[in-house]
Amino acid sequence: MWEQLGAQQLDRAIAIDPIALSSILEGTGPVRLPDGVVITAENVVPITLSAS
Repeated sequence: MWEQLGAQQLDRAIAIDPIALSSILEGTGPVRLPDGVVITAENVVPITLSAS
């Protein structure tokens, strides 16, 4: 599906539960996306489960 959107070819993809990702972010700290959005342990679940 990713390639059908015209994006680059992927070698691999992974999936992770949002709750597990929250736990990982508690240990690693926040991640800043290229668009400036900061993903933290506190906001990752609502962001990844949001329909919009």
